Amino acid sequence: FALPIAPWLRQLIDGLAASEPRFAQVAVHEMDVGATDAGPFQAEGYDAVCIGRVDRSLGSPRHYHHRSDTADNLDMDQVLEAVDFLELLVGGIVERRREVSRDRV
Repeated sequence: FALPIAPWLRQLIDGLAASEPRFAQVAVHEMDVGATDAGPFQAEGYDAVCIGRVDRSLGSPRHYHHRSDTADNLDMDQVLEAVDFLELLVGGIVERRREVSRDRV
């Protein structure tokens, strides 16, 4: 079974994906608990998400945990695009934490 992503986090991801045409392929794909490192944290009540590239025909990353899971099978343009997206996501998470901290004061 899949655990839902926290609504605020999903909204942030969706907003960032819509913010630039190069992120148009970014979409939430809810994986079963245990299929990502985020699952155990979600199960314990933490707001967590795993960022990865999913082959929709497989329902998982293409080479995940196979011998073919090597640097030779990476698309470096996609890796660099993912890093750009993650930088924006982390910035959004930091900003939200600041807002939550201000609200508590």
